[in-house]
Amino acid sequence: MKLATNVLLVCLLLFGVATFVFLQNAVVKGSSPSAGYVFLALTLFSGAMLYSMTLFMNERIKKLTQRLELLSTSLDESLQAVEADEEVEQKKSSQELARKIADKIAADGLSVEDFSEEILSRLSKEVPFAHGLFYMRQQGGEAFLPTARFAFYSDRELDGFSVGEGINGQVVKDGKSVTIDTIPDNYVHIVSGLGKTNPRAITLTPIMQEGRSVALLELAFLSQPTEHDKQVVDSFCTLISNKIPILQEA
Repeated sequence: MKLATNVLLVCLLLFGVATFVFLQNAVVKGSSPSAGYVFLALTLFSGAMLYSMTLFMNERIKKLTQRLELLSTSLDESLQAVEADEEVEQKKSSQELARKIADKIAADGLSVEDFSEEILSRLSKEVPFAHGLFYMRQQGGEAFLPTARFAFYSDRELDGFSVGEGINGQVVKDGKSVTIDTIPDNYVHIVSGLGKTNPRAITLTPIMQEGRSVALLELAFLSQPTEHDKQVVDSFCTLISNKIPILQEA
């Protein structure tokens, strides 16, 4: 189609030049411009053909563009559907793993400290955090005290907090999980055989009962936790909340 258009365009130019030459010669010599009329007719014919082909090509391009847009829309919808399915499967997998961990923890007969340590120990086998802290709310008050630690080291004594006090206090007040990506240099260190290292991220996950925070899980990671890790921790904290009343009654 492009070749035919180019040929017609060249013919149009040649016929146009020929028409001009023959008509000019006829005027100068006073003869009949019959050959000029022939080339004029050919010029008009070539122009009409070129115009028709241009319209035809534009229409084809328009239809092709519409088809490409439909294909692109269909592809986007398919990708979104695949991503949605993957997200559902990942969430389902996270919930199953969280339930597997929670089912291994029995609160009956355990002290608050033993229960808290069991949580951190079981969770560390499935979630790659470097160190963890567990806080429990004191009965009848707004104070949270640390009840267990996992691979934790600090130059200072580990203190508790109250609802609304500091980052931890704000998290239990809002009742929503938070991931801290920017860690102050003096906030906390992870100690290993290679020395002290600052964590790359810290997750703070409240444990809720009837819209009220009763505990807080704080985990530090050497690399950014994946969405799967966060979902496991969130689901685990939801599942473990129903064992805290048993613990408080013991």
